[in-house]
Amino acid sequence: MRIKTKYEEVSNFNKVLLDKLISKLVKIAVNELNFKNDFDYEVSILLTDNKRIRDLNHKYRNIRKETNVLAFPQKTSQKSLNEKNHLLGDIVISLEKIKKEAKIQSKEFHEHFVHILLHGLLHL
Repeated sequence: MRIKTKYEEVSNFNKVLLDKLISKLVKIAVNELNFKNDFDYEVSILLTDNKRIRDLNHKYRNIRKETNVLAFPQKTSQKSLNEKNHLLGDIVISLEKIKKEAKIQSKEFHEHFVHILLHGLLHL
């Protein structure tokens, strides 16, 4: 699986650790969800702040508040189902929101991040 990760408006987070968590979780998810081995899957992940995710939430869902994750599944056609390359979709995560939620819920940031990322993946 190819993972395209983009960081936008985040500076106080360990990007190396986040990249490792993303890679590990996606590998586990691919195995557990029995993805076809002969297909090349791709997912795009945007890690950002509350302002950016609030803007996207408003634009695509008409909800004017931040959220921890947004998932945008790629619509597939019959033609694309026969191709070996599959874009699963896009995931947007507010690291700022997750950090705040983790603190409120007395969780480790990285554990909550993995939970939210998996939630986003399952929506694709």
